[in-house]
Amino acid sequence: MKIAVTGGNEYAEFLIGILAAGRNKVTVIDKNKAFCEEICRVYEVNAVLGDPCQECVLAESGIRNFDVIIALGREDTDNFEICQMGKKVFGIGRACVL
Repeated sequence: MKIAVTGGNEYAEFLIGILAAGRNKVTVIDKNKAFCEEICRVYEVNAVLGDPCQECVLAESGIRNFDVIIALGREDTDNFEICQMGKKVFGIGRACVL
């Protein structure tokens, strides 16, 4: 599966590890440069540095028609916005907020 994960925290890193181990294609999108670098160093995933609430950042990340987008940010409104854009603008089949 092709899965986008937005938001970087300890839960995101745990989930990314599980998803990457399952042979999924994982793309991580986050504003924190150190988190993106660490995730790429530890796991075989793509990381995009930027605000996932911005449509242009999601577009540049190459997630169009992915299977799933998971929003793990601190703000529920941001997570909802990311999921809505993922489904309506980028044709992602499933969206979830954790």
